[in-house]
Amino acid sequence: MANYNELFNDKTPVTTLQLPWPGGPCLHYHATWYKNLSSIRSGIDFSEARPNTDFGRGFYSTTSYAQAKRLATSMANARGEETVVIIFEINREALANLPSLVFIRGDRTNRDYWELIKTFRLGRAAEAEEAVKCYDVIIGMVALEWDDDVCIANPTYDQFCFKKADSATSVLKYSRHEVVKPQPQ
Repeated sequence: MANYNELFNDKTPVTTLQLPWPGGPCLHYHATWYKNLSSIRSGIDFSEARPNTDFGRGFYSTTSYAQAKRLATSMANARGEETVVIIFEINREALANLPSLVFIRGDRTNRDYWELIKTFRLGRAAEAEEAVKCYDVIIGMVALEWDDDVCIANPTYDQFCFKKADSATSVLKYSRHEVVKPQPQ
């Protein structure tokens, strides 16, 4: 098989990207109850993970601070309890080595994405978990609304669902957290 230089008759040397990347750390964010902070800092476990979410039981993070802050604020105001946005630095090399299922598009034509979400959210988690058991992480947009006629994903909100605690622990390194207090009603 021909390489890039042979295919395009390019004499420029092809260089390999060296880690760490020059852009600084990649950050992920996780919104949770303040009471969960110490246990997450000690190590991620799935005891609080819910099965009927977009990608099923797992530990969820996002690349969007605004998304995590909005969720933490909503949670705090709904229950009147403090929440936190936990900020993790990502080990890119560890993430790159995980078996991953990645959904780039969330439009209604992406049948695999919507079928997986529907299967998890409709309470058929055992069936869906069997289908994705070979993946350590599932990445995609957040589903906002779906039924037989309407399938809408938020193109600015992403989610990383780590399906195995040891995979999450190898990738997500606690950096710091921000406390979110409930607003007076």
